[in-house]
Amino acid sequence: MSGFTLVELVIVVGVIGLLATIMVPSYLNYLNAAKRTSCICNLVLIERSKDQFMVDSGGVTSTVPTWVDILPYIKNGADSLYCPAAPLSLRTYSNCYRINQAGTDPVCLMRPVQDGLPAHSLRFRPR
Repeated sequence: MSGFTLVELVIVVGVIGLLATIMVPSYLNYLNAAKRTSCICNLVLIERSKDQFMVDSGGVTSTVPTWVDILPYIKNGADSLYCPAAPLSLRTYSNCYRINQAGTDPVCLMRPVQDGLPAHSLRFRPR
């Protein structure tokens, strides 16, 4: 007879379980870091679009541009401009980001500084 004994199968299942226990938290950290990076890239895009609008319109720094003002400066439009951490029902640019006035960074409304978790902001610096 050839085949595997019960002890061999239990050892293999135990090793797979141990590897999964080590791998899952690392994978979740990787996903959160990727979402944060994508959101920060969107914030940079919003900031650059806001700056371009202010230069083109000769605006004053106290002016608060609207989405209508800066969307023409965003290359692919607003279709992909949402925070990946947002629930599916809130994945629109206006639900995810606040533009703020000129000279002030845009803000992600999905992950502000709270709960001890790294925020999605232009000021975030990983350790």
